Amino acid sequence: EKAIDFCITLLNKNSIVIDGGAHIGCFCIPISKVCSMVHCFEMQRDIMDILRSNIRKNSVKNILTYNIALGAIPGRASINSKITDGTSAGSEVDYTSSEPMNYGGISIGPGSEIVPMCTLDSLGLSPSFIKFDLEGSEPLAF
Repeated sequence: EKAIDFCITLLNKNSIVIDGGAHIGCFCIPISKVCSMVHCFEMQRDIMDILRSNIRKNSVKNILTYNIALGAIPGRASINSKITDGTSAGSEVDYTSSEPMNYGGISIGPGSEIVPMCTLDSLGLSPSFIKFDLEGSEPLAF
């Protein structure tokens, strides 16, 4: 919450924000209240469904969502089938499990879910603020 409050001080009604690794919207939804547009990138299909639901439930109109991975080269990326950090590290990804899991701790790597991948620069956006949480792929996303 303190990080979001700080980011809000850097934005205004004309700001265009990139939220790379948007997860379920904990950053983009509050940020959307103070800027003109938020572009959200989330590579996990199941998490993207929750993100879109949260955007609708909060009646947010200035968020665009992209179910793609941000990476070093355009093409396709495989989503790791194992969680890579947190208390769930090493566990197989199971969206149907009733056990707590760190679904935010999933990176590009060996797995069965394939998604489109592009560089942020290739999209031609002109952001005034970028937030990345790409599970170690941050340097590759430009």
